[in-house]
Amino acid sequence: MTDELSVAKLQAWRSDIDRLDDEILKLLNDRFRYSELIGELKKEQQISIFQPERWKSILEEMMKKGLSMNLNPGFIRNLFIQIHDESVRIQAEIVNKEEKKVS
Repeated sequence: MTDELSVAKLQAWRSDIDRLDDEILKLLNDRFRYSELIGELKKEQQISIFQPERWKSILEEMMKKGLSMNLNPGFIRNLFIQIHDESVRIQAEIVNKEEKKVS
């Protein structure tokens, strides 16, 4: 393969990765919007933000799916811990936000 072909192939693959990174960010944004909606509902219904059984179930399921895709289990675990932590942070911000009273 010539250097020009290698460079062209590399640029094409990097472009594909950039597109996938954009998709990942969009999916994270969508997911966190649902976290906001869940936070609003939890506040309204006075439901605890952290649901240990739900979290355990999510992590176990994602670990299984990741393994079936031959993804590094440590990476999957860390990724979903980060996503979960951000979801909890978003919900806590909503639940703990004081209602503004109109005078």
